[in-house]
Amino acid sequence: MTDVRAGGAPRISRRRAAITVTVGLLPVGALVGTGVVCWFAFQAFENIGMTLGIMPVTGLPLPFVSYGGSSMFAVWAAVGLLQSIRVQRPMSA
Repeated sequence: MTDVRAGGAPRISRRRAAITVTVGLLPVGALVGTGVVCWFAFQAFENIGMTLGIMPVTGLPLPFVSYGGSSMFAVWAAVGLLQSIRVQRPMSA
């Protein structure tokens, strides 16, 4: 789900996250996965928009890059949810 680059910052593969959402065993897993992916996308969009000056300045941190204890904990817990959804997918023949 994530890989760590040389600088130590992880990179989330949007494609793998989307595949995780679509292959979930339960519809609840698909809903949770969709919510997590949308959450990450919105935070990244908002933070990059603030940096470029096209969005209003708010206190949203950039996932996996901006340091904040509770934010980092919540982001890693959400990645754990995505991993759990992926593990519980049906086995292919």
